[in-house]
Amino acid sequence: MQAIARCFDDPSTDIATLVKPFTEADGLDALENPNSPKVVLGSADQALYFSRSVIPYLRGVPREEWLARHTFYKHIGMYAFRRETLYKGDRPAPVGTRTGRIARTVAVAGKRVPHPCRYLRRRDDRHRHAGGFGEGGRILKIKNEKLRIGNQGGGFGRTTVARSHAKPDPDFNPRLSTANSRLMNTTFIAGPCVIESAELLDTVAARLTEINRRLGVQIIFKASFDKANRTSIRSYRGVDMEKGLQMLADVRSKWGLRLLTDIHESWQAAPVGEVVDVIQIPAFLCRQTDLLVAAAKTGRTVNIKKAQFLSGEDMRYPYEKACDAGAADVWLTERGNSFGYNNLVVDFRNIPDMLRIAPTVVMDCTHSVQRPGAAGGKTGGNREFVPAMALAAKAFGANGYFFEVHPDPDHALSDGPNMLNLNDLEGVVKSLL
Repeated sequence: MQAIARCFDDPSTDIATLVKPFTEADGLDALENPNSPKVVLGSADQALYFSRSVIPYLRGVPREEWLARHTFYKHIGMYAFRRETLYKGDRPAPVGTRTGRIARTVAVAGKRVPHPCRYLRRRDDRHRHAGGFGEGGRILKIKNEKLRIGNQGGGFGRTTVARSHAKPDPDFNPRLSTANSRLMNTTFIAGPCVIESAELLDTVAARLTEINRRLGVQIIFKASFDKANRTSIRSYRGVDMEKGLQMLADVRSKWGLRLLTDIHESWQAAPVGEVVDVIQIPAFLCRQTDLLVAAAKTGRTVNIKKAQFLSGEDMRYPYEKACDAGAADVWLTERGNSFGYNNLVVDFRNIPDMLRIAPTVVMDCTHSVQRPGAAGGKTGGNREFVPAMALAAKAFGANGYFFEVHPDPDHALSDGPNMLNLNDLEGVVKSLL
């Protein structure tokens, strides 16, 4: 409390927060834990951006040496605000969140300030902080310096940070990848529809890792362990949950990729949350309260797919269910709407509608070209339209893209007609940067 209060000795301070260094005793597991947000600091102790991933990435340095070679900072999660930063006149300033993959920002009194807490929102003119301020809770006075606004709330605003630690070794200057603010706030998700074999996962993961390296992105690896919503009872569903989660864990261990998978029943949330970074809620199940609550309680990011029978504005309610249950981060995904029988159409107006609800809106570029049940007991599709779907979504402001990919989609065991060929993924991703 004393450390954060001292920040306000500087009259330019509006918002302040706390960090502490990771130590070698904490170990690499603590550093890589996505539930411990990391902070990159500037020379004046200002927060440049926040991330659940390890930042900065020490290129060319063995991971086991990272803690010895560089000082990484963990965000504590305490904030102090000057009253006028949160209030205009005698009413609370409208507050909404903008959460990017690398950086998070919160719009406060017309300004954008990097803010890695869960969310702030206005309801009945009362502020509620999901991370600890309930109604009637104390809001401390806080600090911030002048801001440089990143693209669409990117991670380059500056928040002063209170800390007590020596600066890193000035002679150590790791090479860091650079990217523009749009790239840093763009989420990419790709992988096979369903787990077919360890060999398939390995092939796809190797290619995603290669694309990440070449393009400077961080594609999240996705695969389902069970497709419980297949058209026919004779359709391939996948492997059992225990085996599937072990195979996904092996992908992370070998390739260092973040993971996403979906759940269909509430009891699956807890064990799945022990393995993956993002839990996905299937479109047809997006209104299932118990499923949303169970996913939210894992502490993982929750990606909710918009049902084929809902509008973008209707997704406010699934989003609120997950937030009210304590979700740290919630994404919404567009995947098209039913258009008569065996067909889908995308109303791209849903993307800006959902961006008014959630900070991250993903375009499912492959399921949106499906022809549900149109292939004689199987789902058909038109994969040739996938690149155009992605570019159209970009034009409407999407900041995330979802692709199901396969090295041989014509022989895939699920959703082959709408899956993108793995060899075509890099070109599509490049077109979105």
